[in-house]
Amino acid sequence: MSGDTRSIVPGGQITLDKVIIRAVPAYNIGKKFHPRENQNVGYLIQINNLTYYHAGDTDLTPEMKNIRADVAFLPVSGTYTMNAAEAAQAVKEIRPQVAVPIHWGAVCGTRADAEKFAQLADCIVVILNKGK
Repeated sequence: MSGDTRSIVPGGQITLDKVIIRAVPAYNIGKKFHPRENQNVGYLIQINNLTYYHAGDTDLTPEMKNIRADVAFLPVSGTYTMNAAEAAQAVKEIRPQVAVPIHWGAVCGTRADAEKFAQLADCIVVILNKGK
């Protein structure tokens, strides 16, 4: 199967049909795993007047103050990314209607991290998988 492959850096935008994809910075603060200079990204995806934010491997960053999304997928494990409390702070910045904890239960983090996030976040939280 051949496909269209594109690279994107923070601040970049791609439109595919009626789907708008914007890349936002994703990096660690005070950790060595995902340095800002690597230009890793999270994604804002706009479909039918709804915006979804997939944060990727990131800590709570200053740029999140400028992100608005209806649904936010936020890492909660705390090892390579922000922890549950920091993700709850991200919810305060982003103000989604729904948040989904990610990056737990496989490589690092546990269901307890996702549940702690659900207790702290000031929005509807949906825990998708059963994990550990």
